[in-house]
Amino acid sequence: MCLSQRSLCGCFTGPQTDESVQLQIIKALLTVMTSQHVEVYEGTVLLTIRTVYNIYLSSRNLVNQTTACATLTQMINVIFARMETQAEEENVRLDGEHQQEGSVIANGKTEAELSLS
Repeated sequence: MCLSQRSLCGCFTGPQTDESVQLQIIKALLTVMTSQHVEVYEGTVLLTIRTVYNIYLSSRNLVNQTTACATLTQMINVIFARMETQAEEENVRLDGEHQQEGSVIANGKTEAELSLS
C-alpha cells in the first residue's frame, strides 16, 4: 500500500494541479489513513500529511482548502488515537509480564509454595 500512497501524493504537483484532482487526492489519502485494514508507516504518514498540507496552502479553491484542513484534523486525530491505543495495549502486556515475575516473592519461592509452608 505504501507504493500507491506515494503515487497518490505524487499526483499533486503544486498549485497548477487541477482542482478536481486535488480533491480526489485528499479523499483518497483520507480513506487510506483512516482505514482499519491498512498499516501506514512513518515516512508514508509524513508524506501524506505533507501533501494534504501543501494542497491546503497552495490551492486557490476554498472548498479544497476547507476539505484539506478538515482532512488534516481527522488524520491527526486518528493517528493519535491509534498511538494511545497501542500504548495502552503495551502497558497491559507489560503489566501481565510483571505480574508473572512478581509471583516469585521470597527466597525464590512462589506465593503458592509460601502458603503451603
